[in-house]
Amino acid sequence: MGMTWVVIADSAGATVVATTRSFDEPECIETMTHPSSRNRGTELVADDRGRTQPRGSQGRSSAMEPRTDPQDVEAEKFTLELADYLRQGRVDNEYNELVVVAPPAFLGRLRNAIDSPTAGTIRAEIAKNYTNEKWQDALERVRELVT
Repeated sequence: MGMTWVVIADSAGATVVATTRSFDEPECIETMTHPSSRNRGTELVADDRGRTQPRGSQGRSSAMEPRTDPQDVEAEKFTLELADYLRQGRVDNEYNELVVVAPPAFLGRLRNAIDSPTAGTIRAEIAKNYTNEKWQDALERVRELVT
């Protein structure tokens, strides 16, 4: 019988639990954190606006206008880190199937970041945020939804 990884994640962290297909003998094998994703945008960018350029009669404006929300940038960094971890686990044959549990927005972001072969191992996706619970309690909720 193959190994199942249950990934309980949000933009600031993930817990990976290895278990059997029937969720027996679970073991937490990885806890990943990305606290920068929880910081306010003002904590993620410098106070200085960078170079300035003339703006005619309206004064000066920054030459480097931010194009994305700094929190989105941090969430994307963590998403790519988690997707790579899952890809490497698949390549190393550490699991046969995945169950991914994440809030809807992060689940969509992760779905887009995971490569096709890894996506093919996904048994279930659950659009819920269980990251504030003990992983054992979250796993019990997942078991009820998946089996």
